[in-house]
Amino acid sequence: MSTNSNKIIFYMGEETKPIIEEDIKESIFKDKIERAIDLVKEDIERNKKSEDSQNCNKNDDRLKEYDNNIIAFIGDRGSGKTSCMLTVREQLRREQLKKDFNISIHTMDSIDPSYFDDRNNIIELLISMICKDIEETISDHDKCKKIDKEDIHKIKGQLQNLKGYLRYLDKEKNKFDEGDELEDLASLGSAQYIKNTLKELIDIYLDIKDKKHLLICIDDIDLNNAQAYKLVEQIRKYLIIPNATILMAFKMEQLSDVIKIQLTNDFNVLLNKNATYTKNINEMTERYLTKLFPLKRRIYMDLEDDFFGRELEIWESHEKKKKEKISGTVSNVIPELIFNRTRYVFYNSLGAMSLIIPRNLRALRMLVALLTSMEEDTETSYIYADKEEKSRQNRNREKFRHYLFETYTESFPTEYKNIANSLIAEKDLSQLNKETISLLKIQGLIGQEKSEAGTSNIQDKTEEYSTMKQIIDDRNATYNVSLADCFYILDYIERTKYDLDTKKLIFFIKSLYSVRLYDCYCSMIDGDDKEKGNRFTTDYGNLSEINRMQQLIGGAYFNIDENTIIPPNKNGKRRDLRLIDGEVINKDISDIIKKYKVSNAPEERVSNSTEYSDKVNSEKTVSFKKIEDENDARKLQILEFAMLTTSKYIETKDAGNDIKRYNHRLRTEVYYNRNLTEVGNILFDISSIFFNLLDVERCYRRFNNDIFKFTVGEPRSLYYQLVSNMTEDEEEKINEKYSEEGDKKEEAKRKLLMSKVCIRNSEFVNVFFKWMRERREKVGKQAYGNDLIDFTEAFFRKQEFTGKEEKDKSLEYISTINSALKPISDCLSKGRNNENAKNLFGDIFSSNEMTVEEFFQKNDWEKDYNITTVIKKYNKYRVHSGKKELADKEKSELRTKLKENIVEGTNERVHFNFYIAVLKTFDSEH
Repeated sequence: MSTNSNKIIFYMGEETKPIIEEDIKESIFKDKIERAIDLVKEDIERNKKSEDSQNCNKNDDRLKEYDNNIIAFIGDRGSGKTSCMLTVREQLRREQLKKDFNISIHTMDSIDPSYFDDRNNIIELLISMICKDIEETISDHDKCKKIDKEDIHKIKGQLQNLKGYLRYLDKEKNKFDEGDELEDLASLGSAQYIKNTLKELIDIYLDIKDKKHLLICIDDIDLNNAQAYKLVEQIRKYLIIPNATILMAFKMEQLSDVIKIQLTNDFNVLLNKNATYTKNINEMTERYLTKLFPLKRRIYMDLEDDFFGRELEIWESHEKKKKEKISGTVSNVIPELIFNRTRYVFYNSLGAMSLIIPRNLRALRMLVALLTSMEEDTETSYIYADKEEKSRQNRNREKFRHYLFETYTESFPTEYKNIANSLIAEKDLSQLNKETISLLKIQGLIGQEKSEAGTSNIQDKTEEYSTMKQIIDDRNATYNVSLADCFYILDYIERTKYDLDTKKLIFFIKSLYSVRLYDCYCSMIDGDDKEKGNRFTTDYGNLSEINRMQQLIGGAYFNIDENTIIPPNKNGKRRDLRLIDGEVINKDISDIIKKYKVSNAPEERVSNSTEYSDKVNSEKTVSFKKIEDENDARKLQILEFAMLTTSKYIETKDAGNDIKRYNHRLRTEVYYNRNLTEVGNILFDISSIFFNLLDVERCYRRFNNDIFKFTVGEPRSLYYQLVSNMTEDEEEKINEKYSEEGDKKEEAKRKLLMSKVCIRNSEFVNVFFKWMRERREKVGKQAYGNDLIDFTEAFFRKQEFTGKEEKDKSLEYISTINSALKPISDCLSKGRNNENAKNLFGDIFSSNEMTVEEFFQKNDWEKDYNITTVIKKYNKYRVHSGKKELADKEKSELRTKLKENIVEGTNERVHFNFYIAVLKTFDSEH
């Protein structure tokens, strides 16, 4: 790694070794390196003054207590502390710096404590390094002439004396023979003697090297857990001497733990008697480290604030000047590289970087090396990619998955790593959402919140906890817990838990979802997501007919229970989430199919029918006439829109006045795949369209077996227009790829629609949801009228981004989805101006806003109705208007009121106005 102006340059191949910088002017460690050099200068100057003082007062014993000479480079693994320390050593070797000092420095090779054990220690290693260097100097004839023979004799004498005392270095008192007082006395004096002799030895050694100061580098002393305390003690006792400076690189937390363990063992007896003595151990450790590593001599290796904002360049090597095409700031290059190589998307949010970007240099360089080693992507969208391009993308994604699943989780606490491993191992995508929630619940991250009274806060008192209570219910069917539910919980944890480990866990889970979503998307494009068996089975609870993407999503991308994305009406009733009339939908679908369906007429089969339609037609010939009537065309489009925005069936008795009280997750059937052909109360959720468009055939077949086949070949259908909504470039690419394959071309068009609307990244789920919520008021202002159809049309209306999407990848995706859904806006816009279509829209979507009189007028009063039927229909009206059905007592009360003033034998139809008056009064009172 090197720097140039405000650039950071990474050279491939250097990611596994320390980087020694020659020019520190623009180094990211510039301030740290200069500070370390200044501290060395201070040591040299202090030593010089100490020598002068000693010459004036040779008998001053106080001078034996030397000033601290350790410079500590402190940081986590991979933070660059070793590179910084070695760069300091290299700078001190450079001639121009030596002249600045007016004194010469001798720098030794780094000492690696990992080789130390009970038989080898740092003092013996230092002495052996000095001896080896002296021998090499003596063997050099030219250098030997300059050496004073008296110095050589002094060194040999000092070494001989040291050898005798070094045997006491690791001896414990209980290892000496009892009664050997002379041995004990020799041991007591050995420490001071070793220190003084070592100083004298270094002085002579420096004279031989024609230097004045020794620089000793010790790297990662904390990694040798078994010997770390002993090594630190040896440095404290013997190497704090004035003619040397020690550079040490280590992680403070780990060294602190080693010392605590040693002190705990030393004071074990006291700890057994008084457990509170642990506090004293912590204080002793802190004082020990503060004295050994004074604060002013500590250099912390935190990256500067501007590091991730600097421009990053990636080169193949120093010699081969081949540069990575992608460039930009560090925080932008990493997500861009990941996307370029794998198509996985990670976003930086405003004011915060994505947690996929490593926060230490080594991990950052390792990730860059991994990504640049992957084959470059041609930037071809997966749907247009050929077999070779898809194979390349798949290989790259496999490499990145190994990084995310293995390397990224290495730093997780054990309990969080177990959660990650369990989720990675889960291959049944229909169970992933509930398993994620269950594991987080077991870990205590949800469901354990307590109020001041000590009771759980997860109650029905607030919308948030009411929703959460339903989501974390252990009785929920695994396949009915959605991605929206899972993300609701993840977002809650993000808002309430602030520690870094939990934030990284939540980020990892969402990243895992991004991987699974994109891989499922690729399977959908490749056609590998279909289970074996008859696709047209009538068992709508069977997961085998549901593609893997929809199994993973579980029915919903978004939970809009508590977040409106279209403004409510003046009465506060929601326009984006409401009960609608399934009976009206099913009746009108049945009518239109009967009108245009032609059986046993193979010559009239639609020319562009799907493979699915061909399969059914091979069993039973079915075709449809083309729609020529404008009213029928608008009617079909409104019905299709209703099917695409239908989320689920709501049981009448559970609906009440609050849709959220109905917990569909408890159902035994797959709730989003339930047969809806004979149900009345279904839930309109405008956000469910993004899920249903992933498999329109499955969506339509919930209502009618023939409707999808009809819309595939009907040019005026909403689905046909969605599929045909292509740019010139998109159409050209499909025509080029399938020039002579008509059926595959039509299938490619349908896959293209799915590709454009498919949300296949977990971070984009949040981005898109946020965008929809932020547009809420804008939708209200853009509506051309006050009817629901006006607001719905405004929601789907194409937005202009004025080029912003070119700079913002998320806006690019939003723009793509928005453009793909333009036919829906067109359909609703034309429906607004068609009286029949507008009435149908009102019948389906707005029946819960009707008055009692309007409801009864729309429900066929051509027949005679008795009081029982009136009460039954009134109950239906109450459900549609969001009220509870009548209890038996209320039914009896209403029956009594309706019977008043009824003339026996008179046709019930005569009493319509009387009934309405009674019902209106009764409704206002109940």
